Amino acid sequence: MSFDRFISFKDRRPTRQQLQLVLEDYLSGAGTATWKEDRFMVDLVGTTSHPLKRIPEAHPFSNRPVEPGFEGRWFEVVMGSKDIDVLTRQQDELTMAIADGFARLCARFWHGALEDD
Repeated sequence: MSFDRFISFKDRRPTRQQLQLVLEDYLSGAGTATWKEDRFMVDLVGTTSHPLKRIPEAHPFSNRPVEPGFEGRWFEVVMGSKDIDVLTRQQDELTMAIADGFARLCARFWHGALEDD
């Protein structure tokens, strides 16, 4: 399952170079951002985990296996013509929170509209 955080812009929007710089400073050693075709692939340190895995009543939710190809922590920042999409696929709570924070930062600084869930 994927989760998109679309940010649309009116007057100004980030350039690819600006997003690269902001990602580097946002991550500050917690990961790396690499440009591939139309997006940044952001690889975070650590491995996929679940904060409720030792809580017995959360067992069915927290015990789902990681699908092949989705190991590790990562998210994508896709640049469209009028928006950017901060995209997660099959990620854990920490990765989702980091991606959410990056989307909010971009929307706040460039006066973009972050699409509601």
